[in-house]
Amino acid sequence: MRIQSKKGLSPLLATILLMAFVVALGSVIMSWSDTGETATEQDQTICNAVTVQIQEACIEENQIRLSVRNTGRRIDGLEIILQNQDIETNIRLPSSSLVRNEVLERTIPAIVSETIPTSIHINPLLRDTELVTCTSRSEQKERLPLCN
Repeated sequence: MRIQSKKGLSPLLATILLMAFVVALGSVIMSWSDTGETATEQDQTICNAVTVQIQEACIEENQIRLSVRNTGRRIDGLEIILQNQDIETNIRLPSSSLVRNEVLERTIPAIVSETIPTSIHINPLLRDTELVTCTSRSEQKERLPLCN
């Protein structure tokens, strides 16, 4: 009985072929999932048409009286950032979607710590596939006055 000698690939050639297969598979997966834009570029694109203006922001009995006008495309909500010298508080206002030229008037609690906030930032929120905060279109007011 005769034993036939079988020859296989050398370990070096097998390693090279395996590496080439992994690189090819990785490039296929990357090109399949790449949309050409990063998430921040997409967010910036949908936020370009958004503009909000603070018409009034003043302090009244430990609350902030706020009036915001949407002068751009429809927005799906507002995020309020209250700041004093040592604390920052984020508040997403419920039921705060606005169409173009609509005004939102709210009174919100102003006590962030023992002191009254010194500034307010308004970030529009848009719904694309998920809720996007348009920080590039933020409106702010420093040194909040007392209401008349």
